[in-house]
Amino acid sequence: MLSLHIGALIFMHNAMLDSGAFSAWTQNEEVNIENYTDFVLKNLDYFSYIVNLDVIPGEWNRSPTKKEAEIACRKGWENYKYMLSKGIPADKLIHVFHQGDNFEWLEKFMKENLKYIGLSPANDKTVQEKIKWLDKCMEITTDKQGYPLNKWHGFAVTSLKMMLRYPWYSVDSSSWTTFARLGSILVPKYKKGRWVYDEQPWVLGMTSRSPFIDRKLKHFNNLSLNHKEVVKNYIAIQGYSIGSSHIENVRPDHKLKQGKELWYEKGKSVEVIDEVGLSNSNQQRNEINILYYQDLARSMPEWPWPFKHRRKRGSFL
Repeated sequence: MLSLHIGALIFMHNAMLDSGAFSAWTQNEEVNIENYTDFVLKNLDYFSYIVNLDVIPGEWNRSPTKKEAEIACRKGWENYKYMLSKGIPADKLIHVFHQGDNFEWLEKFMKENLKYIGLSPANDKTVQEKIKWLDKCMEITTDKQGYPLNKWHGFAVTSLKMMLRYPWYSVDSSSWTTFARLGSILVPKYKKGRWVYDEQPWVLGMTSRSPFIDRKLKHFNNLSLNHKEVVKNYIAIQGYSIGSSHIENVRPDHKLKQGKELWYEKGKSVEVIDEVGLSNSNQQRNEINILYYQDLARSMPEWPWPFKHRRKRGSFL
C-alpha cells in the first residue's frame, strides 16, 4: 500500500520531516545543516523518516550548469554523511536524487545500500520528460524482474500516471490544498458499482465563486442529473454535504461576519452561509480531498510490486 505524505504528514503510516531546502532555495536562502541536525535529534522520536538536507543547484528560475549540479550533489552527500555521523539512524534518513543530477550518484547510492531514496523530478519538466527520467532511474534501482531494490519516496509525484507507473513506497502532495482554494473537490469515477481510482478523478467546482462555473465545464451545477446523484452519493459516503448560501448586496464598508459570510464581490456583495458544506467551506473541501488521496493510497497494491514498463538498459521511452 502506498503511503501518501501531505506536507510533513504521512497518511496511512507515519510522519516524515522535510528540511525545507526547496522553499529556502526559492527565496535565495539556505538551511543550516547544524541547526537542522540539532532539531532532528531533539525531535527524533516524533518522526519515522527524515529527509536529508539536500542541496539544490543554481538559482530560482535558472537552470544550473553541470558544474553547479555536481557541486550540489557533493554537498548533499556530505550533509547526508554528517547527519549519519551525528546519530541519525540510516534506516530513517532519506537522501534525494534530483532530475538533472548525474546518474553516477544514483548508482553510488545503490552501492552504498541506501535503504530509502527520494526521487525528485524537476518542476519545470513535462510529465513525459519526468517519466523518461524516472524510467532511467528504474534501470538502476530495480532487479531483473522490475522489483525495487530499496524504498523510494516520490517528491511532488502526484500525477496519477506517475503514481501508478512506479512501485513507490511513498509520495507527497500539496495539490489537495490548491484544488480546495480553487473551490474544487476530487471525486473518483464510478463504474460498474465501484469507485475507480486508477483513472483521473473529476475535479469539480463547488462554489459560486469557482473559476469553473463561467466556463460551463466541470462544475457540480453543470452536471447531468445522473452525475449529480453519483457525486452526492460520494459526498455523503465521505460524511459531508454540499451546503447552501445566498447572495446579498452590502455597502463598501461592510465587515464580514466571521464564519457566516464570504465575499462574493468584495465591497459590493457577500455570500451568506445558510448551511455549511463543500460549497462554502474551504476546510471541508480540504478534508474531503485528503480523504480522496487516502482512498487512492488504499487502492494501490501492496508494496513492493514490479515496475512493468521496463525497457532494455540504456534505452528510453
